[in-house]
Amino acid sequence: GLKMLCVASLRKGVDMTLRSQNWSSKPRALRQDVDGKQIDQLVFDVTHAVKKQEMDDDKGIYQSSSTTFANPTPELLQEFRQINKKVLAIEKTRPVESTSNGDVLSLDGGMVYVRELLIPGDHNLLFTYHLPRLEIKNRDRSFVDQQELSPAIAGVWSQAENSEVIKSFLFKANLEAQKGGGKDKVEFAMDFTPKDTENWKKIFEEVFGKDTAIRDMRSEDYDAMQQNIHVGLELVSFPSAVYRVLQRLGLPTYESRLSEMTDVEHIPNKELTAEEKALIEVLTAIDEYLPNNKPSEIKVYKRKTDGQKVAAGFADGVNIHLLRETLSDFTRAADVYVHEKTHHNTGGAQDASQDFRNYLSFALGKMALDQLKKVRPDLIKPES
Repeated sequence: GLKMLCVASLRKGVDMTLRSQNWSSKPRALRQDVDGKQIDQLVFDVTHAVKKQEMDDDKGIYQSSSTTFANPTPELLQEFRQINKKVLAIEKTRPVESTSNGDVLSLDGGMVYVRELLIPGDHNLLFTYHLPRLEIKNRDRSFVDQQELSPAIAGVWSQAENSEVIKSFLFKANLEAQKGGGKDKVEFAMDFTPKDTENWKKIFEEVFGKDTAIRDMRSEDYDAMQQNIHVGLELVSFPSAVYRVLQRLGLPTYESRLSEMTDVEHIPNKELTAEEKALIEVLTAIDEYLPNNKPSEIKVYKRKTDGQKVAAGFADGVNIHLLRETLSDFTRAADVYVHEKTHHNTGGAQDASQDFRNYLSFALGKMALDQLKKVRPDLIKPES
């Protein structure tokens, strides 16, 4: 380190003196011929025997080691003024999270310290870290490889326990997904498994609530996501790597929530009330007015557990399934039944598909014409 400092001082024309209790030295450049090439070699002019008073020590400056710059440049003075920001040992910063793999020094800044020294440059980070275990292989300690930085920071987050720090990570990851585009920050592109999974799950629910489903920001299964929203779930999007981390925690994904919606307990027909059976009979009569109708039966179900998020109805390709609560209101029941019959009659077309929309438009047009025939038959020309 001293050699690097001496070379830098010589290059900038700064007069520098190194002192200890019994010696003093001044660096200088010595022109040498090496393999036919002229180079400047760093050498030191050394004076010994300070204790014998062969050196001037009237101010007691040799009582301890020192480094003196006789004519510092403005740039060097500026470096001294902000050196506490670049060397952690000078001004100890209390980390917001401390682990055996390293520390999170701040929830912003995007800086990284390795073995208490600031590594300059843009590291594509959101938070500021100290990584005491990371090895820097280049001599001047001015660069850290991204492939080495990412697993080192992942190691810090795997041991993170502070609720405010984890909340900030989750909140900013969600914001990153909402913005979309661009290169993911290192924190949101790395793979790690939290040591305390239950703590992370608890904090997630504190931030986003329990009635949620996580999704990969790159997912395009909009129909399945819409089904989640239908039953009152909030979709929380994350960058792909963060999504995988949270998925391993056991947090519900929109796919798992979709399975939960149809994981229900069916009610035998004999347990249905007379009113419910009568309504079912009316619903099946709607089939006559649906184009290209395919036969099906209505099966009624209930939740397996209290608070379970279930669909109001679903079609499985064979039958139409309706939540018992749906049967309490005829208009609501008819709406759900026609919706599910559309899936059934179109061979499972998704809500957002053109086939689904076209079928409903065709059915509506057919019903409108049938009604018009009854009240104004003169307007309808008979088919030839």
